[in-house]
Amino acid sequence: MSESDNTNKYKSFIDKLKLKDIYMKSIHVNRFVDEIQNRNFSLNLKFDEVYHDYNKVQNSLKYSIKFICNCIDADDETNVFDISTTFIVKYNLDGEDDFDDEFFKQYKSNAIFNVWPFIRSTIKDITNRIDVPTPPLPLYKQ
Repeated sequence: MSESDNTNKYKSFIDKLKLKDIYMKSIHVNRFVDEIQNRNFSLNLKFDEVYHDYNKVQNSLKYSIKFICNCIDADDETNVFDISTTFIVKYNLDGEDDFDDEFFKQYKSNAIFNVWPFIRSTIKDITNRIDVPTPPLPLYKQ
């Protein structure tokens, strides 16, 4: 498939994609240290698992996105805290088209982009609740 065909197929996909729901499926939090003062935080952020499930009969698409935030002390490499959360993003696809599993894998960044504000909000809220400074979180860029 040519680049132009891919671009047209992606545009068709985006036009047909309707966000139905975003929710948190699970969360796991660990705070490893008692003393937080005077620590030089280093943050590691990663999308650990992204799965999709397409139901052609119902024209629905669901992504499961697992995100891990690990914070260490940059000076002594002590684990400070980690947060692991999984979000579900559900879409409806208007009309019919010839999308396949490889296509949904290739464009999973749409689901990640849609869930990123929820992840940022979760990390900010949880770090406040476990009484650690909220590290600066980047914008999501592909």
